[in-house]
Amino acid sequence: MVYNTTFHPAVISINGQPDLSLHDQSFPAHAHEGRGGGRGKVAKDMLTLLTAEKEVSAEVYEALSEAADNLGVVSVDCLISHELCLTPHDLSYLIDTRREAETEHRPVIENGEVSSSDFRSNYRKTYEPSDDDIFSLAEGTDNFNDTLEREKIDFYSSGGDEKEDTDKLRVKMGESRKNSQGGFTMIYPSPNGKLYDQVISDLYQAVASNTSAAFSPASYLLTESWRHVTRDLHGLLTSLESFYRPLPSGFPPMLASLDLRQDEDIHEKWLRHREAQKNPCMEDPATAPYLQRIVLLPEVDLKPAFTPLVTSYWAEVEYELITVQVTGVALHCQAEARLEDKFGPSTLVNYTLGLGDNHLTLAVVDIAHSEPWTLNTYTIHLTRRSPPRPRPDVTSRPHHQVCALIQLNYATRTPSPPGRWVVPCGWCLERATCDWTKAVWQPYACTHRPLSRPALQKCLKGKTLVFLGDSTNRGMLYALVEKVNGSLTSWDKTHDLKVIRKVSSGHTNFAFAYYPKFWLPSNQRPVFDKTLYQLLLRASPLQNNSNTVVVVGGVHWLAVQHLHILTSVLHREGLEGAQVVLKTLGAGFHSAAPGVHTVTARDHSRLLEHSRSLSSYARHRGYHVVDTFNMTSARYRHFLQGKCACHFHQVSSERKPEGEIQYHVEGEINDVYTSILANTICQHPLPGR
Repeated sequence: MVYNTTFHPAVISINGQPDLSLHDQSFPAHAHEGRGGGRGKVAKDMLTLLTAEKEVSAEVYEALSEAADNLGVVSVDCLISHELCLTPHDLSYLIDTRREAETEHRPVIENGEVSSSDFRSNYRKTYEPSDDDIFSLAEGTDNFNDTLEREKIDFYSSGGDEKEDTDKLRVKMGESRKNSQGGFTMIYPSPNGKLYDQVISDLYQAVASNTSAAFSPASYLLTESWRHVTRDLHGLLTSLESFYRPLPSGFPPMLASLDLRQDEDIHEKWLRHREAQKNPCMEDPATAPYLQRIVLLPEVDLKPAFTPLVTSYWAEVEYELITVQVTGVALHCQAEARLEDKFGPSTLVNYTLGLGDNHLTLAVVDIAHSEPWTLNTYTIHLTRRSPPRPRPDVTSRPHHQVCALIQLNYATRTPSPPGRWVVPCGWCLERATCDWTKAVWQPYACTHRPLSRPALQKCLKGKTLVFLGDSTNRGMLYALVEKVNGSLTSWDKTHDLKVIRKVSSGHTNFAFAYYPKFWLPSNQRPVFDKTLYQLLLRASPLQNNSNTVVVVGGVHWLAVQHLHILTSVLHREGLEGAQVVLKTLGAGFHSAAPGVHTVTARDHSRLLEHSRSLSSYARHRGYHVVDTFNMTSARYRHFLQGKCACHFHQVSSERKPEGEIQYHVEGEINDVYTSILANTICQHPLPGR
């Protein structure tokens, strides 16, 4: 880029990465015909953005006066009472940002004569060639720079006849061209600035606290320089953008599409298509990334009301609703809506709703390729309410009942040990009068009192706990880590092998391996003994005593042969003295959903007998047992998010003021059997009562 004597820029070459050359045949033009195809359009729009000279200072002044409070200006009016004093650098940034946002139309070359006296004052109108004009100079020659040097050298000089230069330039640039809209969309600053609060804070903390040499210039700018950074101006920028482009009425700021102004044509096309009802879809390529509707059965009232331009929706459903049927209908004929990802089902399918928050994702994919291309995603946030609590508080009534919920064996109609849920109710025969927030698990033979953190830390000191199983086992692991450590600073939904060392001030280690990997073809799934061996190897060093604890179990996959293999591997590895705890089977898979098997009520009866046989064999081998089957199947509707309907735990996160993320394992049922696991390991059962 070079500047003439009046400091107006001209781009003389574009190079570097990505390659924006005009004659690259490998880059298709797609919907934009003409020179350079898509790359040429990007380069043209970039030129427009860089060379725009739209006057915006008055608009910025008005916005600062109307939308900003308690501002000062350095060296003009800056008081200690001002919340922020803008520097000249800040003012330049605000003006440049507004100019870029307003750069939607390209200037044209005027064919009329321009007098020499008016040349400088009207330079922007008479000499700001459209990008097509600039690029036309590059065609027909192998060297863009040489061409400009020959044709414009006099224009860049300070002498000569400006009128003659302008006439020459007009001949070279050609006829006037039609204004067209630029291709850039401003994402930040935004009237939806609150969307960026957290990421701006995180970036600031991450860079400012990084002590590496590579970050020292950035750290200086953030912590010691007089310059204001994005975090300092973020609130002001959000206020100004809200003044420049107020959000459409009816759309809350957190939901409104940032591009509603630019996409009004899409909205209008959708409305016309919906009213016409002639064709099931549209052929217009511009409609490819959009849905024309979302289908939920039973019908759910989504907020906000559906429009193709809004991609996030919220709704609440009743506790009794544990599944919905969902699909989306694409607006374009060569697109489909698929549940969860680009390979998901495109038809109406069941989706399991756990208690609390559930997130459904519909991917809009282009199906005109051998592998679908994801064009857009829509998210539906469905909150399933908790069981209704009776009002007033049932325990405050002078006469209320404490009721036991007993899960019967379908075959024998006898109670299933080892315990039952007891819950306060207005009347035991009316389930709706029970307060499930006060439910307590009561074993028949003993009481597992929760251990205090100091007692648990003392018990687990020097131990390595090895968990082998599915996501229910993983939930117990993280809950136990949080109990012994007092906090949980690391968490993920690992489906592989993970080792967590030096928990509880460095005194306790944990390890986990996911089994079975049911999503793999049966001939590619790692076998049980190999998975166990790799887990023990990664968790090493291990001791051949109760300082090594092996916890194995899952929802429905565990069989007696797995316990045979477990015994054999421990003997082979010299760990026969390790403490082994079996987590029995649990409730789950009772709701039909794509990608998972479904278990009927009769199947659950067989699973109960299978779980009993596992417990009996484990105790015969001298292993401990945490029996979770009756505990979960008696409250099978209280599962949390997950298509298997088998998760009784979920993980929430909280960001501390210093920027650290802490996680918390939630779920009262998971908490109960994790406490029983801790008691089992530490051998602190109390006598039955």
